[in-house]
Amino acid sequence: MLMLAGCGSSTPTIPPTSIPIPQPTASPGDTPPVPSTIVTSAPSTTPALTPTPTIGPPTIESEIASPGALTVCVALMGVPASSLDETNQLDGYNIAFAHEIASRLELAARLDPTLFEQLIAAVQGHDCDISVS
Repeated sequence: MLMLAGCGSSTPTIPPTSIPIPQPTASPGDTPPVPSTIVTSAPSTTPALTPTPTIGPPTIESEIASPGALTVCVALMGVPASSLDETNQLDGYNIAFAHEIASRLELAARLDPTLFEQLIAAVQGHDCDISVS
């Protein structure tokens, strides 16, 4: 018959532990010996506090490339994503998506056709506010 005692639903507390370390045999001129024990402790359960910023959050106008407009880099990927229509106007669901983002931010969409390989560099260089492709 096997009995288990002390089983419960509470989380056990992990006390600090001493771990013995075997000592090497030292010869004259060797490096100093390592400590005989290393004391470890249980991980902290209290998270560190993040300092509160002293300035307010940035506004949309302070973050965009052109005042009043959201500059959107778009790679012409082809129909139906993004392409030029018969009248040489940008068309496709990526274009509609860019216009919707701008309208929800209460800005005009300024579309900038960009090569796909240059999209990340354009956003990082602040040539565009966002990329939709």
